[in-house]
Amino acid sequence: MKELVERLNKAAKSYYSEGYSIMSDKEYDALYAELEELEKERGIVLTNSPTRRVGYEVVSDLPKRQHWYPALSLDKTKARDKILHWMGIKRAVLSYKMDGLTLVATYADHKLSSLVTRGNGHVGDDVTHNAPYIAGVPATIPYGGNVTIRGEAVIYHKDFAKINQAVIDAGEEPYANSRNLAASSVRLLDTKKTAGRCLRFKAFSLVNPYVQDNPDFPNTEQECFKWMEDQGFDVVAHALISKESFRVMLDSFSDAVESLPYPVDGLVLTYNDIDRSLGSTGKYPRYSMAFKWADNTAETILRAIKWSASKSGLLNPVAIFDPVELEGTTVRRASLHNISYIRDLRLNIGDTITIYKANMIIPQVDENLTGVTCSIHIPEKCPVCGGATERRIGKNKDSEFLYCVNPDCPAKHIGRFERLVHRDGLNVSGVSKATLQSFVSAGFISEPADLFHLERYREQIMQMDGFGERSYDNIMEAIEAARNTTFRNLFYALGIPNAGHDVAKLLDGYFNANLQPGQKKSMELLKLIDSFPEISGIGDVTWNLIRQWFSEHEAEYMALLGELTVTDDSVVNTGTNETEKSCTGLTFVITGNVSHFKNRAEMKAFIEEKGGNVSGSVSSKTSYLINNDVDSMSGKNKKAKELGIEIISESRFLELFAQ
Repeated sequence: MKELVERLNKAAKSYYSEGYSIMSDKEYDALYAELEELEKERGIVLTNSPTRRVGYEVVSDLPKRQHWYPALSLDKTKARDKILHWMGIKRAVLSYKMDGLTLVATYADHKLSSLVTRGNGHVGDDVTHNAPYIAGVPATIPYGGNVTIRGEAVIYHKDFAKINQAVIDAGEEPYANSRNLAASSVRLLDTKKTAGRCLRFKAFSLVNPYVQDNPDFPNTEQECFKWMEDQGFDVVAHALISKESFRVMLDSFSDAVESLPYPVDGLVLTYNDIDRSLGSTGKYPRYSMAFKWADNTAETILRAIKWSASKSGLLNPVAIFDPVELEGTTVRRASLHNISYIRDLRLNIGDTITIYKANMIIPQVDENLTGVTCSIHIPEKCPVCGGATERRIGKNKDSEFLYCVNPDCPAKHIGRFERLVHRDGLNVSGVSKATLQSFVSAGFISEPADLFHLERYREQIMQMDGFGERSYDNIMEAIEAARNTTFRNLFYALGIPNAGHDVAKLLDGYFNANLQPGQKKSMELLKLIDSFPEISGIGDVTWNLIRQWFSEHEAEYMALLGELTVTDDSVVNTGTNETEKSCTGLTFVITGNVSHFKNRAEMKAFIEEKGGNVSGSVSSKTSYLINNDVDSMSGKNKKAKELGIEIISESRFLELFAQ
């Protein structure tokens, strides 16, 4: 019993005061239930038992503030019958139990006076300085009296994915989950950092009606939600239910979990009629209860562990097992997080394991039913590039991770493969960033030409999550269509740093103006590397980057060319003297209104099509300033006159350069 108390208190301290978890919700709930049973059986409750407190003592550098009204946690159950018995004949409001950090917002004289974390239920951290950077916390409200609103600070799924991708791109370990990130972000002392965490406040409780008799406030929970909305708060999804509609509504809310934009870990039921006489047990309020979903688990056999590479070099272990049905979907794989997780589960290939979906969404390996000791081989070579790997201890000092240390690993340069399939590159429709990353991480693509030989991995691709025969066929059709491309698309697809759309246009214009009929742009490009031509808009820095790229990737370039047909590769003699009308090598600045062209954007496109470059400001590199008011005293005209740059009208431009 003492050991259980210590473990639970350590977990509570990490979660409530330090912003990260050291055990899963499921494990915590199971240990908590075990402790409750032991206390009932023995009739003993230790003084430091978590069953006697809401959370852990607040320990942080932030100012501490005592709550006007205790922010108690809720009694919870996974049994529907217990909820029905609790409801009796009363109606209740059903809402989601959000998975973030509870905040208490207090208002006086229309203004926000404080924003405090729940902490231990009696004292929390004052985080008012971060309120302006948490969406959904109004600075002022219509109501002018004193009022307290409780809500949850959450990070939406899409925002969490973007934040984690940025962290991975920076070569750092991704955040474990959005709840931990929300909890730590709310407590940041630097508001600029908080502003970048995409925090949102979802209100779930108007406190005042439960603690005071005041005609300003509603007397039902449903009306409380409407009152909060009228004050400008974004409230959690909710519905009024009865005993008769209980099961249908519970199923409806549960089925909608995967479509919610924010994370949840259960449901909350609150009596609709507010009755202050109900009070609380000292730990739980009697008028509300939480429902936690009973985890639907399935047994299966572990068949393999694959290591998925990321941009940071982190290799993530993934369990591959016999397919099981969970929450209406077929599941074949689940993340194993890190080396420590594998070791703690004592995993071996062939073990019988149980799988469940955390919060009905994310597949997790729950238990190993047959493991005794762990004999999983931790790869010494990266599965993508074959380079050496290295074990590293994580920031929390509790977990061990595996990294690829090869700086040239294709997984670390996923960006250049993204340009390969981009619309402005080879335009491979249907190959998303996530799909491409999966192919690179699996070792299917290590250089550009590999994209055109994915048929080698047909069976493996069709076994991947989200893939099947139809999706595989669609991707292969899109790749086959991408074999026909243009020179500009080809150059952009190479992914040369600092050499994208604009450089591709300039090179294309240069070749069109200077190559002889029959010469191929794709091959002449290689000849430019040794002697850079004077092309306005391409400076020495860009040329050096192009030279460096080809010195390292010429073989890859030739292999890619072997897979493609560049439709405009050869310059054709049209019989017209286009060199006289060419804008190649010239830089134009357009200002003021235009009349011949629809707008300046159309004129810019015309100039670029003829090999010219368009800049937004006048400089010594400017060839012409185009302004229909040539005598204007505008800043650009003055600058052009100072530099001796010719100012021409739109009609004069057409005389000089239009065909």
